[in-house]
Amino acid sequence: ITDPAYIGSASGTLVVSAPIIPVTVTLGGLTQTYDGTPRVVTATTVPAGVTVAVTYGGSANAPTAVGSYAILATVTEPGHSGSANGTLVVSQASASVTLGALGQTYDGTPRVVTATTTPSGLPVAVTYDGSATAPVDVGSYAIAATITDPNYSGSAAGTLIVSQATASVTLGALSQTYDGTPRVVTATTTPPGLPVAVTYDGSTTAPSGIGSYSVVAVISDPSYTGATNGTLVVGPAAATVTLGCWSQVYDGTTRVVTATTTPPGLPVAVTYDGSATAPTEIGSYSVVATVTDPNYTGSASGTLVISDNVLPATVVLGGLNQTYDGTSRVVTATTIPAGLAVSVTYDGSPIPPIGVGSYAVVATVTDPGYTGTSAGTLVVAPGTA
Repeated sequence: ITDPAYIGSASGTLVVSAPIIPVTVTLGGLTQTYDGTPRVVTATTVPAGVTVAVTYGGSANAPTAVGSYAILATVTEPGHSGSANGTLVVSQASASVTLGALGQTYDGTPRVVTATTTPSGLPVAVTYDGSATAPVDVGSYAIAATITDPNYSGSAAGTLIVSQATASVTLGALSQTYDGTPRVVTATTTPPGLPVAVTYDGSTTAPSGIGSYSVVAVISDPSYTGATNGTLVVGPAAATVTLGCWSQVYDGTTRVVTATTTPPGLPVAVTYDGSATAPTEIGSYSVVATVTDPNYTGSASGTLVISDNVLPATVVLGGLNQTYDGTSRVVTATTIPAGLAVSVTYDGSPIPPIGVGSYAVVATVTDPGYTGTSAGTLVVAPGTA
């Protein structure tokens, strides 16, 4: 201060500044796709070439991961002023998924499909008919595989087919003997214990009679497939034949041997020197007896001997004294042993007399194998008038 009545002073610095130039900032590259590298936006200026500082959500480091980031671009060059803001959107990159092992065979464990990605190693969520649990049973399952990495998107669909496993069937007891009950074959499986449907000549009923039967065994388990076939042969059972009446006496009739069987009652065909006709005449005959029941086999053989051995018999005459009555006067002839056939003659005639008189009676045994005779006199006295 220069006034004589005052005193005072002050000091400072005069700054003469350059004029501030407004700058227009334009952002670019705000929409990008993840590729694992920093996603940098561009900032161009008008006038061109002005230095700009860019921040991403407040950080100077450009982001790498998928997401949305607030962008602020600020002019940092002296004498210039300007800024711009926007949003950087980093989208998921596309990845491919390839499904594998879509055709599998049942083995009792979960049937898991494979899912490989490009780029490799990305995590994938797989569902089977909508479930995250892999199936075990035979069937067809809709597969959906989706990449779960936050930086990638991609999916694939397909169908998992779990086929029946192959099992083997072994038949047993294919050779059996008739016993009157159904003849059932055995069917064992590998793996063991699988259900098997067996047919005999196309029928589910096991046969009882002898014969050959076409056997087909098919596994009926829904998780396994397998079949086999063979032939069941049911052979005849053994039967015994016992022959009797080997020694017989000629009597003019056919001499038949007896044939009994075990089990009893089986039909038997008997031949005598090869003929089905039993012999009559004295002699020796080769006998063969064969069971003819279709379910049994058995035979026996021997020799039938027909001899002329004749046994003595006693004849007792009765009714030797009779009275005339105008009818035939017949004597009686009884035998020991009883019941033998006897021929009686009267004075040499087989016709009994009627008239009064005396008649020489001869009674002779005619039964084969026996001999015997007796003689007497039939006296026919006059009747009383």
